[in-house]
Amino acid sequence: MRHRVHQRKLIDSNLFLILTFISMIIVYLPSLNGGFLWDDLIFTSNVHIKNDSSPWFFWTTSFDQPDYWPLSYTMYWLMYQLFGEQTVYYHLLNIILHALTSLFLAKTLIALTSNEKASIITAIIFAFHPVMVETVAYIFQLKTIGSTLFFWISMYTFIQYRKQENITMYFASIAFFVVSLLFKTSSALLPIAVIIGIIILSEKKVSLKSFYNSIPYFLIAVAFSSLAVYMNRVIDIGQIIWDASFITRVLTASFNILFYTAKLLMPINLSPVYPKMVFPANQFISYIPFVFLLLIFLASLYVVIRDLPWKKFIIIPILGVLFYASQLAPALGLVNVYFMKWSIVSDHYQYLAAPGLIGAIVFSTHNYIGASKGKQIQYALIALVMILGILTFRQSFLYRGAFELWKGTLAVNPDSELAWNNLGIIYLDRKDFSTAKTKFEKAVQIREDYDEAHFNLGFILKKEKKSNKAEYHFRRALSINKLHFKAKNELALIMMEKGDYSQSISLFQEMLASNKGDVIAINNLSLAYRASGDSKAALTLLRKAVNSIDHRALQINLANMLIEQNELLEAKDILSRALRGNQNIPEIYFNLSLVYLKLSESDRPNAMEHLKKALFYVGRGLLIKPGNRDGIYVKEQIEKKMKSFLQNSR
Repeated sequence: MRHRVHQRKLIDSNLFLILTFISMIIVYLPSLNGGFLWDDLIFTSNVHIKNDSSPWFFWTTSFDQPDYWPLSYTMYWLMYQLFGEQTVYYHLLNIILHALTSLFLAKTLIALTSNEKASIITAIIFAFHPVMVETVAYIFQLKTIGSTLFFWISMYTFIQYRKQENITMYFASIAFFVVSLLFKTSSALLPIAVIIGIIILSEKKVSLKSFYNSIPYFLIAVAFSSLAVYMNRVIDIGQIIWDASFITRVLTASFNILFYTAKLLMPINLSPVYPKMVFPANQFISYIPFVFLLLIFLASLYVVIRDLPWKKFIIIPILGVLFYASQLAPALGLVNVYFMKWSIVSDHYQYLAAPGLIGAIVFSTHNYIGASKGKQIQYALIALVMILGILTFRQSFLYRGAFELWKGTLAVNPDSELAWNNLGIIYLDRKDFSTAKTKFEKAVQIREDYDEAHFNLGFILKKEKKSNKAEYHFRRALSINKLHFKAKNELALIMMEKGDYSQSISLFQEMLASNKGDVIAINNLSLAYRASGDSKAALTLLRKAVNSIDHRALQINLANMLIEQNELLEAKDILSRALRGNQNIPEIYFNLSLVYLKLSESDRPNAMEHLKKALFYVGRGLLIKPGNRDGIYVKEQIEKKMKSFLQNSR
């Protein structure tokens, strides 16, 4: 008999997963072929994801992000190796993981409360809710979905341990918690969920001993949180994200809880970037959300402590709200997160927390109505899911591409400097410089201390040959963000054009001091040295760089200088090494042909042999880059030399 029950539940789980996945495909159809967006560039432009033969780098190195997410980056690496830049597979993976998350949410709530109907309704609403679109449709948010999935698996196995007293389940739960943290450390507050689970399962028998099982979870959470804090401090982003007093942060966080609640209850006017709302401590109105939430907390505490006759009906909803608030805590503005440079709230921040509030509403409604109105509840649920599905379908249109994303943002938040700037970048890529310029100007107008918009505006002005205006914007970008290397590089190039070589050299040296392996800075510094007449310093710099960095651009630049200095044998060695690294760069072949052409003049006995090699290499270069003027010119010179040599030999 037990076997049959187990089989029926297994089939139900599979059916739930299949139906959820198929439904997800439908409601997320508009975004399924959507390209890489904004934050996705963090991994699509990462050389280790593209080029490394294994993802080991992400496990052993702090990486250049202020977070330790090795499992997320391993997944990005694996997907890139399998599918390259075919984004449909990335979107499908997110949808599969979202469906699995909904399934384990349902299984966890059933195991925790024994209320199958309310648990499944909670999971279905979560699965179809439009607030989840930003997480599911955004490829880079794989980290959030993966972390949340293993959060619920960890909770589920912990509940099984408490019910069955199976120690294997306990250790499995801890292992799944670690996996969740390796995806993203936002799940570090799972110990609070564990305590909530213990309270529910213990009923009236809660004791201090009951909480001993939660200690390992707290220790692991503290370890990963400490690592995250350390990495945020070590990696200097060169600017202040949000400078606010502790009281202002608490007041703003109080409002943000109400903001998130409102979006969950009424999911309209959703935006990838919301206005940055701050509640300063010197305004009376700022205290209203805090006082309101404090009163709710005190009332809930009273209910939990007192042995009221109707306590059993509302204890689970109250704990659901507590779960919601506790899991939102890291993203309320109490601590800085990089995205808070533009907005303190974001839909994906409540992906993990949302089931708490959804469950609180569903369970309290179910307890109040009971089983007497089963059919009415069923019809209402179908209607609700259809409405949520339609809203999710509409919202997922924003994620078809970058243009739709930022236009959609401006439709809800017209003062989003981030959206104006990113729209400008789209027009810049389309070579529509005048339109791009107006977008960047709008971004700067909205927020004068926006470093990226100043840089982009300076870039356009430089293209328009307005060097003085461009210089102003590059300097302004650097005054806002001292580590804006692109602005520093462009400013140094302007200084070089103006003949201010000392300042140009100084700026390039600053770039190298921050990043010794910066190839652009090395190459440009060598050009600045040459322009200032210090060819010796340029050669020394490039020789040292080539010995430690295997980079084709450095090798070609050094070879060019060596050819000019008539250091032909060294130039030949450098170019031969470059050729072994990459046989598809025409400039290597053209320079090698120049080396052999010059050798034919200095080594007369072997002139013809050198000329034949020169002709061979220039021919290879022209095969890769037909019609190249430099290549054609060198070929003509070689053929003249060969003709002259043959005539003289007769």
